Amino acid sequence: MHGTNDARQGALRNGQFEAMPRPGAFDWDLRFDSKLTTRILPAAGELHIETFSDGGGLAARQLVALPGARYRLTMKTSAWDARDALGMQLRLTCAETSPASLRIVVADSMTKTEFSKPDPSCTYHWLDVVIVPQADRRDNSMTIDSIALVALPGE
Repeated sequence: MHGTNDARQGALRNGQFEAMPRPGAFDWDLRFDSKLTTRILPAAGELHIETFSDGGGLAARQLVALPGARYRLTMKTSAWDARDALGMQLRLTCAETSPASLRIVVADSMTKTEFSKPDPSCTYHWLDVVIVPQADRRDNSMTIDSIALVALPGE
């Protein structure tokens, strides 16, 4: 496995956001432009996303190796506002030859879901944090405390 992982994070590197991303594909790639800013706050252990002027789109991504078939994704957010429901999605897309993808809607402060990979033959996937613009909020702030992606036992 590339990078340092522990049992809490599984396939992800730096899923507790305790360090700044290191160069390379197997750590967080943070995005920013005039309508979206993403940053890791290591002292707080958070991934912080701010949107401006109805901004949205890809906020952060990480390439992960998923050799098994079934996984559990767990994500915890803080300062959750009920209006944030449907404003954030996680997307898992095959990074190899297949365009197969899986979308996970973040509906509240604790997301926990089990899933099968969208393409069983694909090993490397992009895990994307995607912000969906909301009509009633021009500016928004969201904080992710942790993300873990762990193979299910027996897989």
